[in-house]
Amino acid sequence: MKVNQVEISKEFNICDGGLSINNKNYKYQDITTLYYLVCSVNSSSRQYFGIILNDGKAYTTETSWNTSIPFLLYRWLTNSDKEELVKRISKAYVVLATKSFDSRLAQYMKQLEEKGYFEYQADNSEIIKFYKNGNVETKNKVANLKKAAKEGRLIFGTARGIEHKNYSSNPNKVIICESKHTLMAQKKVAFDCIANKDVIMPIIENIAYS
Repeated sequence: MKVNQVEISKEFNICDGGLSINNKNYKYQDITTLYYLVCSVNSSSRQYFGIILNDGKAYTTETSWNTSIPFLLYRWLTNSDKEELVKRISKAYVVLATKSFDSRLAQYMKQLEEKGYFEYQADNSEIIKFYKNGNVETKNKVANLKKAAKEGRLIFGTARGIEHKNYSSNPNKVIICESKHTLMAQKKVAFDCIANKDVIMPIIENIAYS
């Protein structure tokens, strides 16, 4: 896949060899985490992505109140400029996702092979362990992917909404529930899969249906 240069801002550029952020060059393999979000603010939709690199630095095209991390500035633009920026953001994400997919996948597969499980940090910072045998563990709950899939209770995405957010659906929600009975709530694990979603979803499906 040949990449023509994609410029998001003066600080962020993507080309065939990798990406340049604040005049520092990185390879695609340096990306450990990638996410893409669409959010609604005052009836308008904004798209942005973020990355975490293997040196621990994080960057996003969205403004953040968290000044402890060097975030790139997302500028509020006129309507005529927004469409062009959205196209560039979407194109940049596709390039980053494609070019970094194998290395991002490898970090989870290595854990799975060496430890028998891999760890995933959900959107709420909760650490979830996914085991080869299908078990999924959080701090307080456990469920099994294979059993949930067999019961038709492995759900990707929900239309029930996200609390405190103006969304009518949540395509990032993953629900793993072994039973339809509400009394079996301890056998249910639910989380938002945002970071590395394109990598995590295929791994989950492979474990669940194998």
